[in-house]
Amino acid sequence: MNKKAWSIIFGIFLISTFTTECNASYLSDFIAPGSWTRLEKPSLIGLHEVLTIANNLDEQSMSGEKILLYRLSPHAIISEVARHDTWEEVVITEGQLAWLNQDETQSVQTVLEVGSYVNRAPYVPHGPFRAGPDGCQMFVRYYY
Repeated sequence: MNKKAWSIIFGIFLISTFTTECNASYLSDFIAPGSWTRLEKPSLIGLHEVLTIANNLDEQSMSGEKILLYRLSPHAIISEVARHDTWEEVVITEGQLAWLNQDETQSVQTVLEVGSYVNRAPYVPHGPFRAGPDGCQMFVRYYY
């Protein structure tokens, strides 16, 4: 991951408070990550995995956020057009992600490179997508 991608991630998403006091323990809001989970749906072609960093998203009260890393194997595809009721922020941290047209040709609309940032409002249709030749990893944040 290059410095530009990290700068965007930390500039937008990293909100931390670290407290140190003389002769006191180091306190932090750091939470050790879990493990990568494979996603399996008919609309996902190739290897798709997520690593959930934080999740207090509450759909009933429409509050909270979910933060994750999402990685796709080379040329993996997200074939569906998605819509959701949350805001979504995405930063490409590794590889490329091709945004495909929503027609039978699925030709490439645009290619998102490392450091690309997307801020999507609720209910905006998006997809399909295809990972580049080296795959793709994204930092994703959903929130109300």
